[in-house]
Amino acid sequence: MNLRQFWGYEFFHAARMSLTVSDVTIVFIVLIFAYLLSSSIRKVLLKKAEQQTKSNAGRFYTYSQLIKYTIFVFTLFIILEILGIHLTSLTAGGAALLVGLGFGLQHTFNDFVSGIIILWEGSLQVGNIIEIQNIVGRVKHIGIRTSKITTRDGVTIIVPNSKLVSENVVNWSHQQVDRTRFMIRFSVSVDSDPDLVQSILL
Repeated sequence: MNLRQFWGYEFFHAARMSLTVSDVTIVFIVLIFAYLLSSSIRKVLLKKAEQQTKSNAGRFYTYSQLIKYTIFVFTLFIILEILGIHLTSLTAGGAALLVGLGFGLQHTFNDFVSGIIILWEGSLQVGNIIEIQNIVGRVKHIGIRTSKITTRDGVTIIVPNSKLVSENVVNWSHQQVDRTRFMIRFSVSVDSDPDLVQSILL
């Protein structure tokens, strides 16, 4: 077996799809290239974020996430094209399966769409102090399906992105990440010295 025969060797064939050694090699190269490209862009943007103020750092993180998912989608389309799998044949042949999966994964799909909306709008960024369902915490990570929030007790809560879109979320640091104001009510005796109370609190 010469080199040309080796690259053209077909070890899988089903219906209109065939898989050769060269196809697998090209797919492997595409995956490596996409990973290196995504990692390089992410490192550059995160390095830029470190040089920015906190209010701008979240934007660079958002850009890196959007670019990563965009590269992932394009890579998936390229791999399907290399393997000879066309989207038209998938939708035509597996329409019933896609409908069944759609009903079963509607909440997951909702989380995916909500994640894209959050990243695209930028109304919620990494580092923001938010309050949702009486829980106050700092946004540590915004993913495509879920986000991570660290509370003041150091507990990490994984929140579905659909909750952050559909429910009322108080962003305490939407305009100024460096400043977060909370209102705390307390009572003191009428005989207390106001200046002493203030100094104790400070």
